[in-house]
Amino acid sequence: MNQIDAMLELARFHRLRERLNIEKLHEEIAGLKKQIKQLELLQCAKKELFGTKEYKERNHGITRESIKYLARHINLIGMIICVEGRRYDTEEEGDKGRQEDYWTTFSDKDGNKIVCSGFAWGYYGEGPSGLQKTLLALHWDYSSLDVANFPDSFKITG
Repeated sequence: MNQIDAMLELARFHRLRERLNIEKLHEEIAGLKKQIKQLELLQCAKKELFGTKEYKERNHGITRESIKYLARHINLIGMIICVEGRRYDTEEEGDKGRQEDYWTTFSDKDGNKIVCSGFAWGYYGEGPSGLQKTLLALHWDYSSLDVANFPDSFKITG
Protein backbone atom coordinates (compact mmCIF):
# COMPACT_ATOMS: atom_id res chain seq x y z
CA MET A 1 0.00 0.00 0.00
CA ASN A 2 1.48 3.28 -1.03
CA GLN A 3 1.27 6.53 0.88
CA ILE A 4 -1.67 7.94 -1.13
CA ASP A 5 -3.73 4.79 -0.60
CA ALA A 6 -2.97 4.95 3.11
CA MET A 7 -4.12 8.59 3.27
CA LEU A 8 -7.34 7.75 1.40
CA GLU A 9 -8.00 4.84 3.74
CA LEU A 10 -7.42 7.11 6.74
CA ALA A 11 -9.85 9.72 5.32
CA ARG A 12 -12.50 7.01 4.80
CA PHE A 13 -11.96 5.83 8.36
CA HIS A 14 -12.49 9.38 9.73
CA ARG A 15 -15.67 9.89 7.64
CA LEU A 16 -17.03 6.57 8.89
CA ARG A 17 -16.23 7.50 12.48
CA GLU A 18 -17.97 10.86 12.07
CA ARG A 19 -21.02 9.16 10.60
CA LEU A 20 -21.16 6.73 13.53
CA ASN A 21 -20.96 9.62 16.02
CA ILE A 22 -23.75 11.44 14.21
CA GLU A 23 -25.93 8.34 14.31
CA LYS A 24 -25.22 7.98 18.02
CA LEU A 25 -26.19 11.61 18.56
CA HIS A 26 -29.45 11.06 16.66
CA GLU A 27 -30.21 8.11 18.93
CA GLU A 28 -29.50 10.19 22.03
CA ILE A 29 -31.70 13.03 20.74
CA ALA A 30 -34.55 10.61 20.07
CA GLY A 31 -34.20 9.25 23.62
CA LEU A 32 -34.25 12.76 25.08
CA LYS A 33 -37.34 13.65 23.03
CA LYS A 34 -39.05 10.57 24.44
CA GLN A 35 -38.15 11.61 28.00
CA ILE A 36 -39.45 15.15 27.38
CA LYS A 37 -42.73 13.74 26.07
CA GLN A 38 -43.06 11.58 29.20
CA LEU A 39 -42.38 14.58 31.46
CA GLU A 40 -44.99 16.64 29.61
CA LEU A 41 -47.53 13.84 30.07
CA LEU A 42 -46.70 13.65 33.78
CA GLN A 43 -47.10 17.41 34.15
CA CYS A 44 -50.49 17.27 32.41
CA ALA A 45 -51.59 14.41 34.66
CA LYS A 46 -50.41 16.31 37.75
CA LYS A 47 -52.31 19.40 36.65
CA GLU A 48 -55.48 17.35 36.05
CA LEU A 49 -55.19 15.55 39.39
CA PHE A 50 -54.26 18.49 41.58
CA GLY A 51 -55.42 21.51 39.56
CA THR A 52 -53.74 24.86 39.74
CA LYS A 53 -53.07 26.69 42.98
CA GLU A 54 -53.83 30.31 43.79
CA TYR A 55 -52.47 32.02 46.88
CA LYS A 56 -54.08 35.38 47.58
CA GLU A 57 -52.94 37.76 50.27
CA ARG A 58 -55.32 40.32 51.70
CA ASN A 59 -53.40 43.01 53.52
CA HIS A 60 -55.28 45.98 52.05
CA GLY A 61 -52.49 47.25 49.84
CA ILE A 62 -49.49 47.41 52.16
CA THR A 63 -46.46 46.83 49.95
CA ARG A 64 -44.13 45.71 52.76
CA GLU A 65 -46.63 42.99 53.70
CA SER A 66 -47.07 41.91 50.07
CA ILE A 67 -43.32 41.50 49.69
CA LYS A 68 -43.22 39.33 52.84
CA TYR A 69 -46.20 37.28 51.62
CA LEU A 70 -44.62 36.74 48.21
CA ALA A 71 -41.32 35.70 49.81
CA ARG A 72 -43.13 33.14 52.04
CA HIS A 73 -45.19 31.65 49.21
CA ILE A 74 -42.94 31.87 46.15
CA ASN A 75 -41.56 28.36 46.70
CA LEU A 76 -45.10 26.90 46.52
CA ILE A 77 -45.37 27.55 42.79
CA GLY A 78 -42.95 27.05 39.92
CA MET A 79 -40.63 29.60 38.39
CA ILE A 80 -42.50 32.86 37.81
CA ILE A 81 -42.82 33.64 34.12
CA CYS A 82 -45.47 36.36 34.13
CA VAL A 83 -46.45 39.36 36.26
CA GLU A 84 -49.83 40.99 35.59
CA GLY A 85 -51.39 43.99 37.23
CA ARG A 86 -55.00 45.19 37.25
CA ARG A 87 -56.55 48.26 38.80
CA TYR A 88 -60.23 48.25 39.75
CA ASP A 89 -62.45 51.07 40.91
CA THR A 90 -64.53 50.05 43.92
CA GLU A 91 -67.28 51.67 45.93
CA GLU A 92 -66.98 51.24 49.68
CA GLU A 93 -69.33 52.15 52.47
CA GLY A 94 -68.26 54.80 54.93
CA ASP A 95 -66.19 57.90 54.58
CA LYS A 96 -63.66 56.41 52.16
CA GLY A 97 -65.96 56.76 49.15
CA ARG A 98 -64.58 55.67 45.79
CA GLN A 99 -61.35 53.66 45.97
CA GLU A 100 -58.98 51.90 43.63
CA ASP A 101 -57.90 48.32 44.24
CA TYR A 102 -54.61 47.15 42.79
CA TRP A 103 -53.98 43.43 42.33
CA THR A 104 -50.68 42.05 41.04
CA THR A 105 -50.52 38.41 39.96
CA PHE A 106 -47.31 36.39 39.76
CA SER A 107 -47.83 33.24 37.62
CA ASP A 108 -45.81 30.16 36.72
CA LYS A 109 -46.02 28.17 33.46
CA ASP A 110 -48.60 25.76 34.93
CA GLY A 111 -51.05 28.52 35.84
CA ASN A 112 -50.30 28.56 39.58
CA LYS A 113 -50.55 32.08 40.98
CA ILE A 114 -49.70 34.34 43.86
CA VAL A 115 -51.96 37.39 44.00
CA CYS A 116 -50.90 40.43 46.01
CA SER A 117 -52.67 43.70 46.77
CA GLY A 118 -49.71 45.81 47.84
CA PHE A 119 -47.90 46.58 44.61
CA ALA A 120 -49.78 49.67 43.44
CA TRP A 121 -48.53 51.70 40.47
CA GLY A 122 -49.28 54.94 38.73
CA TYR A 123 -47.54 57.18 41.28
CA TYR A 124 -44.09 57.57 42.82
CA GLY A 125 -43.99 55.73 46.12
CA GLU A 126 -43.62 52.49 48.01
CA GLY A 127 -45.90 50.41 45.76
CA PRO A 128 -44.14 51.04 42.44
CA SER A 129 -40.67 50.83 43.98
CA GLY A 130 -41.64 47.57 45.72
CA LEU A 131 -42.84 46.13 42.42
CA GLN A 132 -39.64 47.20 40.69
CA LYS A 133 -37.47 45.69 43.47
CA THR A 134 -39.48 42.47 43.26
CA LEU A 135 -38.90 42.23 39.50
CA LEU A 136 -35.18 42.71 40.10
CA ALA A 137 -35.24 40.03 42.83
CA LEU A 138 -36.75 37.68 40.24
CA HIS A 139 -33.67 38.45 38.11
CA TRP A 140 -35.74 40.32 35.55
CA ASP A 141 -33.85 43.35 34.30
CA TYR A 142 -36.64 45.88 34.42
CA SER A 143 -34.76 48.55 36.35
CA SER A 144 -35.45 51.06 33.59
CA LEU A 145 -39.24 50.57 33.70
CA ASP A 146 -41.21 53.58 34.82
CA VAL A 147 -43.62 51.66 37.07
CA ALA A 148 -45.08 54.92 38.33
CA ASN A 149 -46.58 55.57 34.89
CA PHE A 150 -48.03 52.12 34.19
CA PRO A 151 -51.58 52.02 32.74
CA ASP A 152 -54.61 50.54 34.55
CA SER A 153 -53.49 47.04 33.58
CA PHE A 154 -50.18 45.58 32.45
CA LYS A 155 -48.51 42.28 31.69
CA ILE A 156 -44.77 41.57 31.91
CA THR A 157 -43.16 38.28 30.95
CA GLY A 158 -39.73 37.23 32.09
